[in-house]
Amino acid sequence: MAEFLIKMADERGHVLQQVENGVSAQEIRDRFVQQGFLVYSVKGRAGLLPFGGRGLRKKILKPDQFVIFNQQFLTLIKAGLPILKSLSVLSKRQKNPGFKAMLENIQERVKSGELLSEAFEAQGTVTKIYTTTLLAGERSGNLEEVLGRYIAFQRISVSFRKKLLASLWYPGLLITALTVMLTFLMTYVVPQFADLYSSLHAELPVITLFMLNIGRGIQHYYYLIIGGLALLVLGTIAWVRSVCFRCTPECFHRESLCFGKLWDYREIRTPSARRYLSLTLRPEGISSSRRRLLYSSPMAPGVPGIPSSAENSNDRMSVAQNEWPVRGRILMARINGTNEDPWEKKPLTGGVALVTGGSRGIGRAIAHRLALLGACVSICGRDRAALEESARELAKIGGPVHSQIADITKPADVTDLVAKTESTLAPITILVNNAGIGLFGPAHEKTEADWDRVLDTNLKSVFLVSRAVAPSMIRRGSGDIINISSLAGKNTFAGGGIYCASKWGVLGLSGCMAEDLREHGIRVSVICPGSVATDFSGRSPKDASKVLSPEDVAHAVEAIVIQGPRSFLSEIHLRPLRKP
Repeated sequence: MAEFLIKMADERGHVLQQVENGVSAQEIRDRFVQQGFLVYSVKGRAGLLPFGGRGLRKKILKPDQFVIFNQQFLTLIKAGLPILKSLSVLSKRQKNPGFKAMLENIQERVKSGELLSEAFEAQGTVTKIYTTTLLAGERSGNLEEVLGRYIAFQRISVSFRKKLLASLWYPGLLITALTVMLTFLMTYVVPQFADLYSSLHAELPVITLFMLNIGRGIQHYYYLIIGGLALLVLGTIAWVRSVCFRCTPECFHRESLCFGKLWDYREIRTPSARRYLSLTLRPEGISSSRRRLLYSSPMAPGVPGIPSSAENSNDRMSVAQNEWPVRGRILMARINGTNEDPWEKKPLTGGVALVTGGSRGIGRAIAHRLALLGACVSICGRDRAALEESARELAKIGGPVHSQIADITKPADVTDLVAKTESTLAPITILVNNAGIGLFGPAHEKTEADWDRVLDTNLKSVFLVSRAVAPSMIRRGSGDIINISSLAGKNTFAGGGIYCASKWGVLGLSGCMAEDLREHGIRVSVICPGSVATDFSGRSPKDASKVLSPEDVAHAVEAIVIQGPRSFLSEIHLRPLRKP
């Protein structure tokens, strides 16, 4: 951990100043603010020294070590590990205590609902281009590819820095030797010749007199010149050790604008570096087929739903030509899946979906479909045997799975379910409120307990689970909440009094939630299926071809979650093709 000098005032108004150890200045500030202190300033102790102290050097990894960390991080993500688990694995393997503490702090921040880019930016030890890279990956749903391009560019940057330093050694040595020789000539040789010419009563040339005056000036003010050279050397060392020089030439370009346009990343001749920067710094350069990842924002500005060429033409070659500068190759029309991109098969890779009532029927089909799309899935239910069977089926797909016995009509069970899902997997990005029961018959023949049982399961649970998940989604600025209602929420029929009331309530609640949360980037949708072939009603349909299957509802959920980021499907009515 690095050392920081903090200046603060206590509740009596006494001003205090002391040195504290911490991961970052923000972490120190938050710690003392929570203790009731008024914090004036927090400064790294290394920043008080002329060229940075050892605390700063311990705090910052070398560029090549940071590249290795990102390569390991990318490998774990590609292997299917959630981001929180990947950070945990890497922090345990870190030998650098400062960086290990920083990773642990980042892990806690992500667990609390912060974006990964925000957690890194709060540490104050990484460059802006890195946090921008993470943000671009989060917003576009393509963190793996964007991070891979950052690593490729960073390797170029590290190689450039090493070659630059290596190439400067010889010129620096020559310049130093020339400086020493000139100083010796002007401070010793020229004055000796001046004395010789003076003894001969000869007149010195103008250029010799000029050099003689410079030499005498150096002799009189040598201590000031030595001091200035020492400051120049210390300043150069401080710049070389700084985050700006060590991390990326992009930062060097940004910080050196006061000296003029020394270098511009837009003039890079290396294709891979140019493609990386075009993706990272221009959101519109990101492929539209990679939309959603953990913390992806459906309302992210500047990310188009589809390429402009695809909007105006069905010519597949035009789409390929439109994307080839980004991907580095021309994609011909796909024949037999030869050129298929695996990302298009798993658009939810890295996301976390919670499906209530996921042990059977519609819930099981939805959980299975989301897992096939690449999401980590959490399911809950009250039937242990059915829940375990459903979890085993999901585990066969290959992604992380969490299953838990829970009564979602009870606030305590809901809180525990959400907390364990996010600690086991990651913050929830998709919530499907599917749990429901049916109780049919004339309303006047039902008891109050019947009413409470149906309304609590079908309506109150939607409120409780959504309320528990929404704050985390609001902090991240993205998320999908999908409520499974019914066409019974749009129509009435004999014997459906209590059930219709609950489903009409779900429609009303969903509409209001959609208006409340859309400004936070959260999409609330409702699906109204007709009769579905499950054991929900306790009787089998006479003709299975005239009712929906659970997979039909799961397909509607898929349509909602892969919808373009600038729009959402607010309500879907689902009917069988053949009339019952």
